[in-house]
Amino acid sequence: AAARAAALQPLSELSGGTARRVAAAAALVGAPRLLVLDEATAGLDSGARALLWRLLRRRLGGGGPPLAASASSPSSSSPSPSFSLLPAALVSSHRLAEVEAACDSVVILVAGRVAARGSPQELREALGGFYSVSVRLPKPSGSGGGDAAASALSAALGPAAVLLPPPQGHPASSKDGDEEEEESPLLRFRVAAPATSGGLDLASLLERLEAATASCSSSSPSAGGRRGGARYSVSQASLEDVFVDVTEREAERERRGEGRREQRR
Repeated sequence: AAARAAALQPLSELSGGTARRVAAAAALVGAPRLLVLDEATAGLDSGARALLWRLLRRRLGGGGPPLAASASSPSSSSPSPSFSLLPAALVSSHRLAEVEAACDSVVILVAGRVAARGSPQELREALGGFYSVSVRLPKPSGSGGGDAAASALSAALGPAAVLLPPPQGHPASSKDGDEEEEESPLLRFRVAAPATSGGLDLASLLERLEAATASCSSSSPSAGGRRGGARYSVSQASLEDVFVDVTEREAERERRGEGRREQRR
């Protein structure tokens, strides 16, 4: 009943999510030779996003039987037309997890230029030769405690590790209501993997992290004289990590180019 009521409404009166669903259905119903979707899942809830990607995979022949687009009657034995499968779909999206799961070829654009291209696995192997490491330190007992811990961790991890700035919009400290966790510093490192010259294998990385975080914990008593515990996590580079790394390198290259142009002037 709700679907029938929505069908009688002008598109301009539909909610943003419903209008997105209508736009996706209109794009698919004509069996196009090339389907172009620009931020197709923006404004959709998680269930609708999953449904749209599942539908696209089926129409592209990668997730079950294709949806038939035959005009014949149900009793007809004639085969489904060849356009029941989409030849290709071009999707632009900032949801890297969806891109990684659904797309077999990825192009990363920076300032309108192609910065990298390949399958998700190829991009991870070629450009994601690093581990993402996050270390949550105990609350420092005095000023400069976080800086000292960052220096100690950087020294322990060696030249393979690069200390990263806090992500934009996310403070470097935690304030989750727990007294012991209030203002506990968060450090983020990018550590080169074995595929990179001078990189660390996972076992060596974990061994160094265990020793370094144990040292930070023992030297940082928390409130009330209790020992604070440093915690860490390690993950392999995801497509989102690769995207952030590529865009940061391209931005740095652009800044260097502008600096050279200013010097020539």
